[in-house]
Amino acid sequence: MAHYLFHLHEAGAVTPDEQGHDFDDMESARRYAVRSARDIMSGEMRDGCLCLDCFIQVENVDDGTAFTVLFRDAVAISQKDASPHLHRRP
Repeated sequence: MAHYLFHLHEAGAVTPDEQGHDFDDMESARRYAVRSARDIMSGEMRDGCLCLDCFIQVENVDDGTAFTVLFRDAVAISQKDASPHLHRRP
């Protein structure tokens, strides 16, 4: 089992993870980072904001490797032409 830190990079500020979590492998740590990013984005959406350029840097404390989970990669983003209901007038 390896120990991972999850450092949040948001709006130019870094919030370091000083506790971290243990995972059996890097893929499990990546899934945790994706879920965390989605949770953060959910909170932002409730406030009417969303930063897709923010990210979580994941650091394996045991061997020094690191990878990044971009918020925009943690969700499927789709965009269609304006919906017909947006053009209806009451």
